[in-house]
Amino acid sequence: MYKDKRILAIIPARGGSKGLPGKNIRELCGKPLINWAIDTLKKVSCIDRIFVSTDSEEIARVAREDGVDVPFLRNQLLAKDNSLVIDAVFEALHYFSTQEEKYDIILLIEPTSPLRTVDMVEDCIRKMISSQASSLATYSELEVPIERIWCIENDQAYTYVKNDMAFRSRQSLTKVYKLNGLLYAIQTKKLFEMDVPQVITKDVVPYITPREISTDIDDIHDFEYIEYLISSKNEK
Repeated sequence: MYKDKRILAIIPARGGSKGLPGKNIRELCGKPLINWAIDTLKKVSCIDRIFVSTDSEEIARVAREDGVDVPFLRNQLLAKDNSLVIDAVFEALHYFSTQEEKYDIILLIEPTSPLRTVDMVEDCIRKMISSQASSLATYSELEVPIERIWCIENDQAYTYVKNDMAFRSRQSLTKVYKLNGLLYAIQTKKLFEMDVPQVITKDVVPYITPREISTDIDDIHDFEYIEYLISSKNEK
């Protein structure tokens, strides 16, 4: 709890993964990938409950062995390739409401972004609640300014932004950012107010994170790169 706000951290972890089968429990530098998210969240004292939303008994077992209660498995209809994470969030909220557990803030923590830190999570919680915004998301700066993004279509190349800025000095160009999946936070009540519920609202507060911790694991190359980063850091 932080400033009287009860906080539920949800880690969505489907059993199916086409890019890297079994990635959520694949061992990363000595422990399953999902445990990196769990172990970070366990050190954040203001989080009231950590919940792993999964359709996989194996993932649930790994989470339980790391001290996280997984009281139910995600409905298979909510665990398909085209399923939306927000539906799993509502499933969790419904379950906990039947247990008379109410939460004011939902954190969505993707297990495929394992380099988040305890300080970052705590800072995000403080920033969102103090700003009184209905949501917060983490972003990292892209290496290339938007004016230098090119499109190629029908063997023709053209700048994404229709102007002559592509060859100007970098300092005069626009910084652009991407969502990096390290953390999403949203007020629970806001989810029930939206016509089309999603974790990012119009008044979303951005939290900028360093580019080097923002790698998301989609395939074996991402996995090996993050493994290299962690191993290199541990050797120092």
